Amino acid sequence: MYGHDDPVVGYSDDPIKDKWHFYTAFPCLSKGLTPMTIAHGLEVLELPTTLKIAFLGTAIHVEAALSSLMAPIDDNPDLFSGPMLYMA
Repeated sequence: MYGHDDPVVGYSDDPIKDKWHFYTAFPCLSKGLTPMTIAHGLEVLELPTTLKIAFLGTAIHVEAALSSLMAPIDDNPDLFSGPMLYMA
């Protein structure tokens, strides 16, 4: 690259948006990367194939989806022994 070594690091204020630009301009930055999970000795998160992802567009949709999960706690508060967060 004009007599200079390839860059080994790049800086950005928005890495998610700029990642493509960095890799396009400097392909060397995309080579030999170690995924964060492996670098920190963690297992790769694999989502179950039966998992269904739903995008909840309104507060009403969120309330409806969570109400079935919260019903057992509402019926018997002793099931939950941790600190509770009350929202007014």
